[in-house]
Amino acid sequence: MRLKRFGGKVRRVVRGRVEAPQDLLAEAEALHKEGTGSQGFRERLRALVEGAQRR
Repeated sequence: MRLKRFGGKVRRVVRGRVEAPQDLLAEAEALHKEGTGSQGFRERLRALVEGAQRR
């Protein structure tokens, strides 16, 4: 929680819900087993890395 100003008044602002943690290692293993030549591999890998960075 943090404080923000809205029109001269200070109010508390709460962050949105955080996604439930998923097993990143299991996702990476599944992606590795598919192989780098599979269709959409780079997109899924990028999404996995970005998800890890957000956490």
